[in-house]
Amino acid sequence: MTQLQDQFGDIIGVQSPIATDGDSVYNKDVKAALTDNGTFSGSIGSLFNNLDTSITCTAATNPKWFIFRLERPFRVGSVALIAKSGSFSNVKLTYMDRQDTVLTVLDDSTNDTAYTSHKYTTPTPENVYCIKIEFYTANPVTLSFLYIRKQNSVDATLQGLDQNGDRQYVGVTSDNTLMVTNTEYLTAIAEGSIPLHTIFRRFGNTTPSVIGTSLTDVWPVGGSINVPASAAQVKIKTNAATDVAGGVGVNYIYIEGLLADYTKAHEVLATVGTGSSGLSTASVNSYIRINSLRTATRAEATAYKGSAAVGVGTTGAAVGNIDCVDAATGAIPYRRISAGYNVCRCLLYTTAANEHLGIIEFAASSGLGGAAVRAEYVTFSLRAKSLPTGVACEYFYPYVEIGVQNSGNIFNLAAPLWIPEKTDVKVSCVGDSAQSYTGIASIAGWLEPY
Repeated sequence: MTQLQDQFGDIIGVQSPIATDGDSVYNKDVKAALTDNGTFSGSIGSLFNNLDTSITCTAATNPKWFIFRLERPFRVGSVALIAKSGSFSNVKLTYMDRQDTVLTVLDDSTNDTAYTSHKYTTPTPENVYCIKIEFYTANPVTLSFLYIRKQNSVDATLQGLDQNGDRQYVGVTSDNTLMVTNTEYLTAIAEGSIPLHTIFRRFGNTTPSVIGTSLTDVWPVGGSINVPASAAQVKIKTNAATDVAGGVGVNYIYIEGLLADYTKAHEVLATVGTGSSGLSTASVNSYIRINSLRTATRAEATAYKGSAAVGVGTTGAAVGNIDCVDAATGAIPYRRISAGYNVCRCLLYTTAANEHLGIIEFAASSGLGGAAVRAEYVTFSLRAKSLPTGVACEYFYPYVEIGVQNSGNIFNLAAPLWIPEKTDVKVSCVGDSAQSYTGIASIAGWLEPY
């Protein structure tokens, strides 16, 4: 679909048509019956035909004036006054609508400069029906021509239909070229060619081995991943003495989460080793969801502490388990970085306000190591708290399931699975016997504004 706009940004339509009958207002555009010569002698209409005739006011009257009305409104950005002989000065222009309501006043009435031609420009163009021109001077005034340019140029904009069937404007790049790409969609997102879109990938594991005959989410703790009942502060809990600022383990933790209104927030908290029962100070923010937990970079930790002499440990990996827990009791884990890792492996993500998640890949694998290797069957289920219609629901609806036997599988969706805003999506698994399998799963796609 192609849509036209004039140079002022208005959509071309019945009320704002393209001017096709000349570049400026002509005598035929002036409504003679409602035009008032005021203090001037001569034909007001002649001002729009040529420079051969003039209107004059030689009396000492102050102000001198005349007023004219148009057959239909025109978009007016400027008015130029021209005198074949004589001059004019101290001009005031008043733009009005059909009911003579004042739209804009251009007041140059204190300027005594005698002009033979001068243009008066409106800061914001108006749809004008009536113009009153006054001259605040006792000197004679002569006018031979009025040039009011009609709008006769347009700009084109393109619109397309989004996945919901709604019209959206097609953008341009920073160098004003049409925003198109012949690159594969996800590659274009990864390269930053599609604004406000970001690549998404989350993975989790069940280490230590926790998969049995009871349904468990894919995270190291086992059972269902805990989420706050309402927005609340959190703390970082460590169980190794060297996971502490200045220690060989993780010194600082970077938290990403959602506030009560599901807007994104993040912050850095310092680990305390085994001091204070391993519990850090409480977070500044109150979170309704925790989406990620990882070792903070040196720059992030420095910004948090305000000192350049901040380390991230020898390897940046946790010596012991590091949990993000509720601040009230310190006993409810929301995320865990397992010992030896620097990022939590918890496969639950919650979309932010005004954010959509498109999932195109679901991968899972499981196995049972050691001497007693057995080919037991494990089912992984990708679930979300929304129905296929996009309507939110109170339970986790299963969308895709993968079954594996001491193996792995990658499921590429033929069409993206759309997760609406403020929605939990996770992967859960269950085995056919109590063998305590280890499982790994991941989901991938992209995030975009809603």
